[in-house]
Amino acid sequence: MQGNEEDSMSLLLVETSGSDKLRSSAVVPPPTVLDRVLKDLCHEGPEVISLESRHRSSRMIKGAPLEALFAQFCLHSLWFGDCNIRAIAVLWIEFIREVRWCWEESQPLPRMRSNDTIDLSTCLVNQKLQMLAICIEKKRQQVESHQNGVDDSSSDSPSVEVSDAANEVLSHTSRAKEGLIKESDSASTSNAKLEYSNNKNNNNRRGSAGVVESMMLLKSPSHMHAPFTQDPPIMTEDMHEERLRAVEIMGDSFSFSGQLEKDILSSDMSAFKAANPEAVFEDFIRWHSPKDWEDDSSASSSGKKWPPSGRLSERMSESGNSWRKIWNDAPPLPASEQKPLMDPNREGEKILHYLETVRPHQLLEQMVCTAFQASADTLNQTSFGGLKNMTTKIDQLYLTMASALRPLQANKLPGDPEIIEDLKRLRVVFEHVEKLITLAASLHRKFVHAPRLSQSIFNNFYNFYLPKMGIASVGGDTSKELVKEKVEVRMNERDVVTSMFVQPSANQSWRKVLSMGNLLNGHEPILREIVFSLRDRVDSSYHAPRIQWNHDQEIETHRMYICGTSNDLRVALSVTSCD
Repeated sequence: MQGNEEDSMSLLLVETSGSDKLRSSAVVPPPTVLDRVLKDLCHEGPEVISLESRHRSSRMIKGAPLEALFAQFCLHSLWFGDCNIRAIAVLWIEFIREVRWCWEESQPLPRMRSNDTIDLSTCLVNQKLQMLAICIEKKRQQVESHQNGVDDSSSDSPSVEVSDAANEVLSHTSRAKEGLIKESDSASTSNAKLEYSNNKNNNNRRGSAGVVESMMLLKSPSHMHAPFTQDPPIMTEDMHEERLRAVEIMGDSFSFSGQLEKDILSSDMSAFKAANPEAVFEDFIRWHSPKDWEDDSSASSSGKKWPPSGRLSERMSESGNSWRKIWNDAPPLPASEQKPLMDPNREGEKILHYLETVRPHQLLEQMVCTAFQASADTLNQTSFGGLKNMTTKIDQLYLTMASALRPLQANKLPGDPEIIEDLKRLRVVFEHVEKLITLAASLHRKFVHAPRLSQSIFNNFYNFYLPKMGIASVGGDTSKELVKEKVEVRMNERDVVTSMFVQPSANQSWRKVLSMGNLLNGHEPILREIVFSLRDRVDSSYHAPRIQWNHDQEIETHRMYICGTSNDLRVALSVTSCD
């Protein structure tokens, strides 16, 4: 682990002589702020993830669900230390320490569900945290079972005795099987029936999930039993990719890509042997891989039910076949007595090693995607009355995000200037959509009983604002042009509008008088400015020149400026005339 720390987030905290300028601009919040953030993330109990469906296009972005632990971490990072890289590094390192504490103490991971599934549509960090939550739960179950005297991860003495007995049965069955294989196809089946009927009482069927009605064993006139098997080990996206690369290296899709595949197949074979003590290798192939068993159509048409006729496929019949070798080595053990396919302790430590040594650019790529997705999901949860224009704009936002963030999801290095420009444009688009949805939510709340009115006001603003959405930031002067738009208020909507202007109570009025008495009584703004002005025509007012002058222009004849703070009050008056 120490060898990879040069590429981890801890490198960003190393102070060098050339980083004084960086440290001066990259302010890290004090420990009290850090503690509050970590408490909100990790110490307020696991939060149940909302089951409400997200936006249909949200899964196009490889991030994390809004209520997931990593998504909340990314949202906190947006304001923690103004989102500078050193502050993010500090927060990440402390965050991983909290995650490791949960692992070492076998405590549930906050905001994560341990439901034995991993969402491969999310980012890799979220997948790792999902898998870690599952490992913590399995680790806790192992500790509890060990404390109760039943260690599920290892075999006790009675299990060993059963295994020895099962091995004797297996050895006997294997010898009989080898003898039957060497016999010709015309050999009598009565001897096989007699041999297995004599040993029937010695066979101990274990771990059967039920009879497979349509299938019978090849060497015994009895139905095949489907075994209980272990669930395949859960894997994250990088683990799946590693398996695929191993398959490509092997060159043969039928060969094994690693020890994991061998362990899974051996587990299934052991469970099948335990459920079918009289089974042979061909029976397992018929159940596990039907495409590798070629039925004899002529025998099937004759109506003969037993023994089933057919043969192994060519690749299964090859000498030195790896499946047959594993079959010969697999002991008859039910799934409940087998060693677990996934070691939660080993996998948990591997996950923590990844989180502690992840490279900064890989983490930041996932953080950017997750932060955008979580922010958009937050906006999407806002109630705005289902305004059509707003719904369309949110749909477009998700599509724009998916397109702009796709290079980051492909793990491309962020040095490409085009990627940076796309992210800047995405930020501008997000800013505009956020402004629109804020207005839509406000109108919906104020005019919830007059939806037509809220829709009309929003549509007027939307049509006015839409041409300006290409500008990086629209100033506050837009209202001067928008105020010219008038919306008709119908009779049944007047009460709604009137209710917005509530008369203050006596207590509120008195407090307002006190507040206005000296401008700054109570919780008032630090600075208050008031401007009075008077306009008049030049040629017909008191301030007109003595010479006749026909001019319809108005001038500002009086202006009074008042500025008040907690310490002083300034008043200025200006008068204009043509003297």
